[in-house]
Amino acid sequence: MSVVTTTIITSSQSIDLSFEAYLVDASSDNVTLTLMDNTSGNNGAMYVKRIDGNGTNAVIVQGFNDSQTIDGRSKAIFSPGQDFRIVAYNGLWYSIS
Repeated sequence: MSVVTTTIITSSQSIDLSFEAYLVDASSDNVTLTLMDNTSGNNGAMYVKRIDGNGTNAVIVQGFNDSQTIDGRSKAIFSPGQDFRIVAYNGLWYSIS
């Protein structure tokens, strides 16, 4: 059985490919995750899952800047319990739900 590198996030911050899984808890406040700059063409994937049940606060994943989008969108908004696999490939970001 392989070990998945995982971290829990409770506040807004930048994320990169150093963890395979990000578990996001927005029970106390909105959380915005900004993807790393991917202009160098890094390839890899990470899993982002919202673990709180609070529908009041938002969990948002956004690109590093306006030109680095996720499937052509500037951001993805997560509902409680929702998850995505986010893939970096040839300088672009994609989501797989």
